[in-house]
Amino acid sequence: MKSSMKGMLAAAVACAAMAAVGCSGSDDPAPGGTSSSGSSGASSSGSSGSSGSSGASSSSGSSGATGTLYERLGKKEGIAKAVSAIVAEELKDEEIKSYFYFQIVKQEGPTPAQIEECLVNQLGSAAGGPEAEVKYPTMVSGGFMCRSMIDAHKRLSIPPGVFDKFIMIAGGVLKSAGVAEADITTIANVLVGTKADVAQDTKRQTGPFIPPQG
Repeated sequence: MKSSMKGMLAAAVACAAMAAVGCSGSDDPAPGGTSSSGSSGASSSGSSGSSGSSGASSSSGSSGATGTLYERLGKKEGIAKAVSAIVAEELKDEEIKSYFYFQIVKQEGPTPAQIEECLVNQLGSAAGGPEAEVKYPTMVSGGFMCRSMIDAHKRLSIPPGVFDKFIMIAGGVLKSAGVAEADITTIANVLVGTKADVAQDTKRQTGPFIPPQG
């Protein structure tokens, strides 16, 4: 049970980090349905990667960079490893962990494997990967359809400061892994563009998740 809950938490953490969908447990999978625009996925089932082991293959400098961002990140395999490393680092922050109440306490939502499929495909597609490898949006295993970021986070009331901290941690992991500064900036800009959809609690700047009453 503990390992299962850890896996769900890890998946949910990556979900928030990457503006992922399906993590709040507020919507059921939509077999045969269509994905909303701006939807995303999330990652790994509790991998124990560290901040220096993302597997991303980008060089440490922006000059002389070749190929697409997808190729520089190590393609699908490199992106999956990077997500696992980010998960491991984000799990160390108690404030961030608190936003996975529905995953840990309620044990609701998609499986870690489904979340991982969504996120890897979403990031890979955004980074310029070929449709044959990382088509997005798409339905993943078990008939789960990735959802919009607004719907995925509407029950969480995430403050903007928590979102910002998550982005900073993720950026630090990528930097430690040797990803070029220019590529980190590109990734960060994509994620920051989702802030309004993810960080929906504008009444406070920071703070842990507030469980629903009753």
